[in-house]
Amino acid sequence: MEDAVELEDAEPIRVVVRVRPIAAARGTVSVHAPDTIHVRRKEGELRAQFDAVLDTAAAQRDVYTQVAPAVQAALNGLNSTVFAYGQTGSGKTHTLFGGMLADEEGDEASEGMAARALRAVFAQAEAMRATGSQLAISCSFLEVYNEAMTDLLLPPAARQAGVALRCA
Repeated sequence: MEDAVELEDAEPIRVVVRVRPIAAARGTVSVHAPDTIHVRRKEGELRAQFDAVLDTAAAQRDVYTQVAPAVQAALNGLNSTVFAYGQTGSGKTHTLFGGMLADEEGDEASEGMAARALRAVFAQAEAMRATGSQLAISCSFLEVYNEAMTDLLLPPAARQAGVALRCA
């Protein structure tokens, strides 16, 4: 697989920021590749550094290059999570699903992280099957919203309103 990662190179936690265009009235955001973001608002300025920062021109493929090591780590036997976080309307769904949504035209360039990761996982499973090996796959797809968790892999009729989360 392209962008393969060896077990010893796997990073336990990576924070990647994808910047979307913002209205000029709300301030300005400058991306200083590869890892710094500078936010200017009337309330003040903030400069922050992350493992990677992708600007507003970043394509879905560019974002997936940041996710691919987590996918490969899972294929190498490590537990792996991709976590999308942000306020409503910030682009989480577009990043995860891209052209898979009902109201969008789907093509390979617009595919989100879910489709790309699943393609990589099943390509690896097929390659292993060709050599006589098998790959056991388990997957969770959860939404955490307003302190309630919903399993998005269940059919809509079978989903609970959300399982309340407890703080320990």
